[in-house]
Amino acid sequence: MVNRKVFAALSTLIGIGLFCLVFVWVGVGEVINAVKILSYSRFLILLLFTIFLFFLTAVRWNIILRAMGEKTNFLKVWMAKICGYAVSYLTPFSRLGGEPVRAYVLKKENKIGMEKGLASIVIDKMFEFTVAIFFMLWGFVFLVSRYTLAFNRLFLMFFLTLLFIVLLVWFFIKILKHEEFFSKFLRIFKLHKMKRFKFVHASLQRIEKDIARFFKYNKKGVVGALIITLIINTLFIAAYQLIVLFLGIKISFITAIMIFTLFAFSSSAPTPGSLGVYEAGFAIVFSILGLGASVGVAFALLTRLFELVISGVGVGLIAVTGMKVVKTIFQNNR
Repeated sequence: MVNRKVFAALSTLIGIGLFCLVFVWVGVGEVINAVKILSYSRFLILLLFTIFLFFLTAVRWNIILRAMGEKTNFLKVWMAKICGYAVSYLTPFSRLGGEPVRAYVLKKENKIGMEKGLASIVIDKMFEFTVAIFFMLWGFVFLVSRYTLAFNRLFLMFFLTLLFIVLLVWFFIKILKHEEFFSKFLRIFKLHKMKRFKFVHASLQRIEKDIARFFKYNKKGVVGALIITLIINTLFIAAYQLIVLFLGIKISFITAIMIFTLFAFSSSAPTPGSLGVYEAGFAIVFSILGLGASVGVAFALLTRLFELVISGVGVGLIAVTGMKVVKTIFQNNR
């Protein structure tokens, strides 16, 4: 627990340091000038667009839950989704940190068991990652073909993309064969024999069976979730194109895909909300694309502001749902 606190504190300090360095490098005045171009009406349009995209992610999760045979209240599913997002955003692991909270709120508000809830979250993440990797590959090809990148950056992006693909393929092969995947790691380290991990191992096996049943016997749910994920990612890229346009620069959809590719890498950085790395990453990629580092930082700040609005709603809902959720947050994310 102490190590988690130290890691969280250290990652936050590193993120703040990087955040400040970005402004020193780019120049505060340059960033302010880039943001000033955006009018209040355009800011509101972008905010509503972001909220709509988040709404669609809740729709996808609801489709998955319904396909798994659960009776859901969409408003409560959305509530669980936004609570989990808020915790994920405020913890060092911005993609996964809030998932236990998401499952807990789903259980409390929709009366869906934790194991079934966690299985649905894993499925939801698999759709998210699978389609994101498809767009990342597309963006990677365009980056390599159109721009000269340093070998170390190129190698890192290629290695990470390949690693994600291998893990996804391995996951689907194992799950569809009804073989262990998550629980396998407990077996490798002989943890399943320890008393405190026996229940966890058995629970993971049941979760894996739920995931396998979904992909094997719910073709309509799979197709529905896949289609909406493609729509979400396409609209995300269109949103990036729109943000840059509102900042005074017209870019192609292909260029927006390359920006999306960087977003996928930078958002996985182990700092709360990818603080610092997010801004630095966009400053670098916008500079590489010839759009200007200051525009990249302005872009990052705007998207961060939209995410903070959604996270703020989630934090408020966490307070409403009670102290048990708060306890879950601290137990799983400190």
